[in-house]
Amino acid sequence: MQRSRVLALAALVLCATAQAQAIVPPYGTATLSNIDADHVEIVYQGRDVTLRAANFAQTIAAIAAVYGVPTGPWNPSLVDIALQALGVPFLRARSCWPNDGSFVIVPTAPAGLADAALQAASQYYDPNAQPREFANAYWNRMFSQLQGPQAPPGWPGRPEMEELKQQLVDAIPFPANLGEMQQYQARGMVPFMHVYGDYDRVCFLFICWYMPKCKVRFRATAEGYGLRDVR
Repeated sequence: MQRSRVLALAALVLCATAQAQAIVPPYGTATLSNIDADHVEIVYQGRDVTLRAANFAQTIAAIAAVYGVPTGPWNPSLVDIALQALGVPFLRARSCWPNDGSFVIVPTAPAGLADAALQAASQYYDPNAQPREFANAYWNRMFSQLQGPQAPPGWPGRPEMEELKQQLVDAIPFPANLGEMQQYQARGMVPFMHVYGDYDRVCFLFICWYMPKCKVRFRATAEGYGLRDVR
C-alpha cells in the first residue's frame, strides 16, 4: 500500500515536471564528481574545482543580492561584486549575462524537508550512515517496476533512473528541496543554485528596452553527471 502511494506521488511529480530538461552526460563542460561533507568537487573545463557549500544565511543573502540589484546594463557585474562581498562561495562558470552560463552555488538549509518524504518511502533512510546503501535501496524500491539496460560504459548510473531522480528533486519548491550536505550525500544529488542571466523589460515615458537581469533557479544534478546551465 505504501509502495503504491509512493509510486502515485512520483507519477504526479513527473507530470508536473514535463518541461524539465534531460540529464547532462558526464565529462562535459562541468561534471559533479563528488559530494563531500562540506563541499562538492566539480570537474570544470578539464580542471578539478572544490566548491564549498553556502550555509543557509549565505544562501538567503545570495538570493536577496541577486534580486536586489536593479535591472540594467551593469546588473551582471554588480551581482558578481555583491556575491563576492557577501562571501558566498560560488563557481564562476563564465557569467550571469544572458545566454552566457551561470554562477553556481551549493545551497544548504538546516532542515531538509524533502527528506521527510524520503524517510516515509524507505526504512533504510539515514543520512548519517551508509548513504550509498540508502540511495540504492530507496531508488531501486521506488522504480523497481521500470526495466532498462545497464549504465553505458563510462556513465556512473542508468541515465533514465538519474533523470527520474532529477525531475523529482527539481519539482520540490524552495526551500523544501534544500538540506544539509549529509542529506545530499544520501540523495546522491545536489540542488545547485544557478545565478543565470535573462532580459527584463524596462519602460520609461512609453519607451521600452530589454535590459540584462540576473535571476536564480535550482537545477538538481546527480553525482557523476553534468551540470545544466554551465558553459
